[in-house]
Amino acid sequence: MVWLGAQKPDTAAPKVVDMPAISLLGNPTGTDQDARRLERNAPQLVSVTGSETMQRAADLSVTDAVQRMAGLSIIRGNSGEDSRAIIRGMSPKYNGTLVQGMVIPSPDERRHDIPLDLFPAGLTQRIEVYKSLTPDMEGGAIGGLINIVMKDAGAQPFFSAQVATGYSQLFFDRRFVTFDRGVVRYDPPPGYVSASDFTLANLSFRPVQAAPDLLGGLIFTHRYAHEKLGMVLAADYQGFHHGSDGYYIGTGTEPGLDNASGLTDFYTRKYSTSTVRQSFYNQWDYRFNDRNKLTLFSFYTRNLDAESRMSVDTSLVEGRSEPGTGRIDILERSRLHIQQIESNILTGAHRLSNAWSLHWAGSYAYASGRYPDWAELDASTGRLQGSGDSIVQSPVVLGSLERQWLISHERQEEGKAELTYSHGHLLLETGGDFRHKDRDNTYTEYTFTPSLPGGMGQPFVDIYHAQWLGNAPQDPLGSGANPNTYRAHEDIGAAFLAARYTWRRFDWVGGLRRETTVQDITSDVDPTLSYGQHIHIRYADWLPSVQGRYRFAGGDQLRASWFEGLSRPALSDVTFASITQEDYVIAGNPFLIRTSADNLDLRYEHADTWQLGVFYKHLRNPFEKTLLNNRDTLYPLPSGGLPYTPAGVLTEQLRNYGSASNYGLEAGYTRAWGRFGLAAHYTFTLSRVTQTTKWKTRVNPKDPTSDIITVSRTETRPLEGQSKHLASLSLWYKDARWTAQVSSVYTGARIDDVSGWYGLDQWQRGYALLDVAAERRFGSHWSVFVKGSNLLNSATVVEVRQANTAPAGFVPGQTSSSRITVQRMQNGQRYLAGVRFLL
Repeated sequence: MVWLGAQKPDTAAPKVVDMPAISLLGNPTGTDQDARRLERNAPQLVSVTGSETMQRAADLSVTDAVQRMAGLSIIRGNSGEDSRAIIRGMSPKYNGTLVQGMVIPSPDERRHDIPLDLFPAGLTQRIEVYKSLTPDMEGGAIGGLINIVMKDAGAQPFFSAQVATGYSQLFFDRRFVTFDRGVVRYDPPPGYVSASDFTLANLSFRPVQAAPDLLGGLIFTHRYAHEKLGMVLAADYQGFHHGSDGYYIGTGTEPGLDNASGLTDFYTRKYSTSTVRQSFYNQWDYRFNDRNKLTLFSFYTRNLDAESRMSVDTSLVEGRSEPGTGRIDILERSRLHIQQIESNILTGAHRLSNAWSLHWAGSYAYASGRYPDWAELDASTGRLQGSGDSIVQSPVVLGSLERQWLISHERQEEGKAELTYSHGHLLLETGGDFRHKDRDNTYTEYTFTPSLPGGMGQPFVDIYHAQWLGNAPQDPLGSGANPNTYRAHEDIGAAFLAARYTWRRFDWVGGLRRETTVQDITSDVDPTLSYGQHIHIRYADWLPSVQGRYRFAGGDQLRASWFEGLSRPALSDVTFASITQEDYVIAGNPFLIRTSADNLDLRYEHADTWQLGVFYKHLRNPFEKTLLNNRDTLYPLPSGGLPYTPAGVLTEQLRNYGSASNYGLEAGYTRAWGRFGLAAHYTFTLSRVTQTTKWKTRVNPKDPTSDIITVSRTETRPLEGQSKHLASLSLWYKDARWTAQVSSVYTGARIDDVSGWYGLDQWQRGYALLDVAAERRFGSHWSVFVKGSNLLNSATVVEVRQANTAPAGFVPGQTSSSRITVQRMQNGQRYLAGVRFLL
């Protein structure tokens, strides 16, 4: 058992342990002091942030909080939403997420990690980020393990209610673009369809003044029956508008000679997204006596994003002779994205005797994600007319219309048990864990082609005047049999043995965990293919670990840790799924194998003030993005008379590479001086992975008339998402009436997208965020709080680190001749104000 919150098990006075997998002694309240105590007393390396810190910063979601934690950074979406965490330079695919110590399924159609913005900060007691693992913990987390602990029922009754409103500076500066999301059909039309089976209102856009944001939450906790029965009831609502303005430059499917970036299109983009997030949580625990306790936990969250994307595409290659010329495309997109998670957990903690304890847990969880009627409409200038250098744009004509439904469901059952024996300074533990997951993925797509009256392009007026060839989609039965529709099962079983021993100032815990993984997938692939209908994968891993620490007389500690970890590909990664996105196809890889890694840590801790540590990770078979040409081997399976299956078109696929390394340094400092306090973190990280990439060259580089060919070339680069420098600084003031905090976060440059072409990785430029929050209390129950976020209006800027050889001004948005800026998006500042009642 992982004993968090005590120097060693107290065998003289039996106590009930509350959590099933990552167990705690006592009931930490979420204060800063509790967070530091948990970090110090844990046998493994863990970073903790509590509800006091989150309230002081007026955080809305868990992602707001984790970006200030040591070694963590976040991934920002196109509309400015922050949902996924990178731990020590390891992307989300290498990390794990728990809620109340239990794994939960993912609502994402392509990933197994959990969007952290689905968890409201107001319902969270604390966030624990484990950077080393003990044998009783989930082994699939090379980068780290994030555990979200929800509010608990303390000894005293508690009631809190708050309501707030806010606004984005972006919509002070421009209108919010919306559509009627109420008409969107959640499931595709059945059978043979015509154009009349599809609504048009979700492609009728209108600019409006965005309504103010509305946010609110309630929490009530109490203990009854002489404190034997504990209850937590909580709800949270967040309705807000966000978006971004900027541009994106398409780089095409292939570069030019010597991998010169093939810049094809300049897209201006405006995102307008309305988000409604509803979360409900309740917990009941019953203490039969000092030796037995049951806890029932239920959590539900639903997130709906209604996104409008308005884009204008200016071709950089068709008819463009100078700025302001070139073929024009108007691209309009409406998209709903609905995500839901439900988790129900029943746990038991039993002290069988002064020496023996039993802990068990059973859970049922469900997650779903869907894109209902994701619609994209294209209109363009039909022809370019003129003489000489003159360019005349023809009237805008209707282009194609794509409509797709992508639906995924995951259901998961899990059971675990842990038996602990303690005697003196020795603690022994054994246990097991079994998790079964079912996943259903459904994909349907329809393509509409405009009719051509008189053989000419059809003038584009609006969606209601559009006429389609045959008054129906070109595929009236949908996309039919395809590998993107599949049913999958995953069974993970684990057993472990662990021992912990304390001798004088030394404390160590170690042991061995064995995990067995079985993945089984059946897809609706075209039955004429000789492969793809069924996939069966099975493997087992031995995961040893040892953690040790030495406690100095003055309270300082020196820690050392080694553990073997693994990261499994998501179920979607090992299917034959194949979906076209942006410039090329993204394909699954059933031949992908999991990554394993040795993880070393050494850290010195000075009281509750500062920490300094180093870490090293050696990854075996990391799975990384690879770009395949049409004749490259997609699968080592015979097809079409060939001994292998060719990619056919330019395709992105995850592939294993021999090894990778990741190492760095972490430093943290926390200190309070009376009413003032400071928290600072800095992380330095370096990683290296060598993989095969593509290079465009001539058959004879010295002969400018020889043919251009594509050859393979090895390239060493950092891991995708790894920043060399991460830093955060928070300064606060707190007295009986006022609380105020200024927070800044710096995220260094990192690879945003691995190209697959040598030297053409896309890098996100380093950026800094600045937030300010304050709260004023009135009397003993009421307070008013305000917050300003992203006050520096930091932009997301993505670059290719290659010289820009285009004539000055020919490619818009460029600021340097040594870099090519391919994306720039700004989200604007956000403002929040609210009132809180506390009883």
